[in-house]
Amino acid sequence: MSTDRSHWNRHVQDVLRSGHYTWLCEGLAGLPTDVAMTTLLTDIQHLCAMSDHSFDDLLEQSRSQFEHEEAQRPRRRTSEFARA
Repeated sequence: MSTDRSHWNRHVQDVLRSGHYTWLCEGLAGLPTDVAMTTLLTDIQHLCAMSDHSFDDLLEQSRSQFEHEEAQRPRRRTSEFARA
């Protein structure tokens, strides 16, 4: 599947400015979620390279934050997910 990525950084800026982060999970440009998420991670790696940041450090920090947030989130029963 080929997608025009010539303005990838503009799309990231638009999504971040919008505050509608759920768009990321719904897919970028109508792409399936797994492809959209791969594209998003690729974009983040480009941004890290452009700003001389370590993607691995960013990933470690985000994993730590994710684990903390998940620990704080009330758990839903599996049956509740089927209805959501």
